[in-house]
Amino acid sequence: MKSQVTYGKYVYTNIGKDSFKINNEEYKLDRVNSSILKLGAEMKHNLSNTFGLYYGLAYNYEFAGRARGKVEGLKIRKADISGSSGRIRTKRKTIKRKFLGL
Repeated sequence: MKSQVTYGKYVYTNIGKDSFKINNEEYKLDRVNSSILKLGAEMKHNLSNTFGLYYGLAYNYEFAGRARGKVEGLKIRKADISGSSGRIRTKRKTIKRKFLGL
């Protein structure tokens, strides 16, 4: 049995300001925004009752992923993770069956 799923997702993340200490150094992070579009397809193929294959292909595009902050009052370099990425996944699934002997 084969099954195929095609999908599209939009994910928006907003993390407010935060501060914390590591080794007595104070870190202050400004707001972080992330806006991602995900497009992909997945296929499942059951070869038998106990064995199957799964594979997928996805494309992600980060529209605006920016972060700013300070360490001990000094500005850190802005992080910009905008751009595209891809992902290929494969998986083998084996189902173990338990039989009860009476």
